[in-house]
Order: sequence, then structure tokens, then C-alpha cells
Amino acid sequence: MLGHDVLLSGCRVCLALSVAAYDWIANNSRSTPIAAGSGGFWFAKPVELSTCCGLVGSPSPVRFGVTVERSLPHRLRRPPRFRIAGFFRRSHRKSAIAAAVAKPVSLPDIAIGSANAPITITEYSSMSCPHCAAFGQNVFPMLRSKYIDTGKVRFVFREFPLDIKAAAASILARCIANGDSEKYLRAVEMLFKLQDRLMAQTKETLIYVGGQHGMSEQDVKTCEEDQAQFDKLNADQQYAHREVKVTSTPTFFLNGVRLQGSMSFEELEERIKPLLKK
Repeated sequence: MLGHDVLLSGCRVCLALSVAAYDWIANNSRSTPIAAGSGGFWFAKPVELSTCCGLVGSPSPVRFGVTVERSLPHRLRRPPRFRIAGFFRRSHRKSAIAAAVAKPVSLPDIAIGSANAPITITEYSSMSCPHCAAFGQNVFPMLRSKYIDTGKVRFVFREFPLDIKAAAASILARCIANGDSEKYLRAVEMLFKLQDRLMAQTKETLIYVGGQHGMSEQDVKTCEEDQAQFDKLNADQQYAHREVKVTSTPTFFLNGVRLQGSMSFEELEERIKPLLKK
């Protein structure tokens, strides 16, 4: 598959996933994808996986009626109605993104919590991102006990792998879960706890995690060679990048509103509480 990539600070979002993931892992367990160009993936060996995961070089959005006009004489500035039009254009774009987030994707959503909850949080995560692991281990348990299990929040987990190792881990979690969101999240929890090991000894870690969930080594190999699953994962990642504007991990959408970067439980709760009062 050909690739398109976005340069991040310490991360490269590879929008093409390897075909023979298992063979790659077997032969390049300490390699990191450097680029996804016209010839596919190139690898450098040995390379330490960079830590994640913030966007660099993205221009801030133009604020209609403000950014350009600050340098203009007062008599040349646009009347307020143009500023209002700009506001509505921004609101329309936000609504479009919210609708795109809610749209079903190629792979079944991993979702827990009441379908009737007033708040939906969608997380885009990579199994190789330390900030994602920190959220999963330190913030998610509190979010779950206080808001998800009480019917106030529905939580949707979506994969946005930043490299082939993260992609392989996501596919393994899918195989372990077999459509069960709770099983998937338990597999993800273990993979996050073993993140350093996953990056250094990918094949061995995948086999170990699979074994802990009842899979043989052959089961893991078969799972990682499922091209259809990788194609769907790739399609979902490209959709998230193109339509939802996800460029780094973790990225959250709180009722369709983007929250980018790592968040503490207190920061997330500050966003949740006002929505519960509406």
C-alpha cells in the first residue's frame, strides 16, 4: 500500500500499514518505520521508538473578522455582520466534525457505557503512545467508576496507530476481543502496561499477551496476517485524519468537541460537569 504521512513532534503518523505485519515483527523487532513513501515502509536498525505525540507546524485556524483586521485602519474593517458570518462558518465546521466522529467506521466501535448517556467521549489512541498509556492506567479507571458505570458517559475507543507496532497490537486486541468491548479493553490495559516491552520485543510480547488470553502462538500469527483487518484499520485511520482532523494521540472528542493531548482526570471532569447540568 502506498502511504501518506504527517510529521509530528517525535511521531510520524503512517497512514499506510504493512501487509506482512507478523513477518516484519519477526525480522525487525527493534526497528521503527521512518517513512511511508512511494515504495512503502523503510526501516532503520537499530532505532529507538520516539516518544509521542504533539502536533508541530500546524497553522492555527484563521479567526474570521479578527486576525486579518487587526492591522487595518478602523474605517477599512469589516462590519460586525462578517464576523458573525465567520462565527457561523466555524460552528458549521464543528458540527460537521461532530457528525463525522459519530459516524460508524470500518471496524466495529469499542464502546462501553449506556447508549443513552448524555455525554459521549471518543478517544483516538495509539498503543505506542506513552500519553495514551498514562491516560489508560491513571485516568480511565476513575472516569469509568464515576461517570461511565453510573450511566453518565458513554466511552468509545478508536485506534489511531502511529507505527506498525501499535497497529499490530491493536489487531491482536481485536482478535482477543472477538467483538467483546470489555475483553478488548482488558487486552489494551495489559498492552499499555507492557508498552516498553512491546516496543523492544514486539513479537515476543504479542505472543505473551495472546497467550494470557487463551491464544496459541499460531493463533497470534494467524491474527497478525489477517490483511482484511489491517485494511480496515488503515481505512479508519485515514478517515479520522481526513474527516475528523486527528493528527496526534491521544485526541478526545467530548460530545463532538475536540480535546487534543494528554489530560488529567481533573481537567476532563471540568469539561464533563457543565454538560451534565444542561
